[in-house]
Amino acid sequence: MRKLIIGSLLILSLILMAGCGINYVKSAPTAPVAAETPAVVETTPPPPPAPVVVQNTSCKDNADCTGVLQCIDGSCRTVASLYKTDCDQKCNYNTVKIITSDGEPFTLNRGKGNYAYAGAIEWKLLSGPDYCPDSNLLVPIAIIKKTTGKILGEEVITIHKGETSKIITHPTIARVRFTVKVDNYTEICS
Repeated sequence: MRKLIIGSLLILSLILMAGCGINYVKSAPTAPVAAETPAVVETTPPPPPAPVVVQNTSCKDNADCTGVLQCIDGSCRTVASLYKTDCDQKCNYNTVKIITSDGEPFTLNRGKGNYAYAGAIEWKLLSGPDYCPDSNLLVPIAIIKKTTGKILGEEVITIHKGETSKIITHPTIARVRFTVKVDNYTEICS
């Protein structure tokens, strides 16, 4: 019986070795392969930057626009499309002094904002690309309309220094009549 078990184990181990791809056959040494001469590869310059995307679609809300486009002043486009960028010297606004319709002054950096009407209107300064020096700079401000934390609509307005925005209303709260004024801004130029 013992010989039968040992024989069975030997056969099983041979089957397993064969199944695992163990090869006990010695192969003849192969001749070295000559190295190939590398092919000459021509490099091409990188493609020019993608054009600024503007979709000539009128809109009332970011949801009316496709992809990365936002509803900016009633037209689907990107924030980058607001600025001229093909120049040697570049600038970007650093801080903006905003005065809201409820009389509150704010001095904020790009990406910062606040809210009004107990959070029914949220607003924040949007970042943009470095741009050519421009004495008539547009400051983009995102307006987000909410109710109980749920976003009802979003759009972007642009305002020049010294200007006050259009009156911003709310879809479900009739008393909301909000404006923002760009009082001043500071730029950093290189």
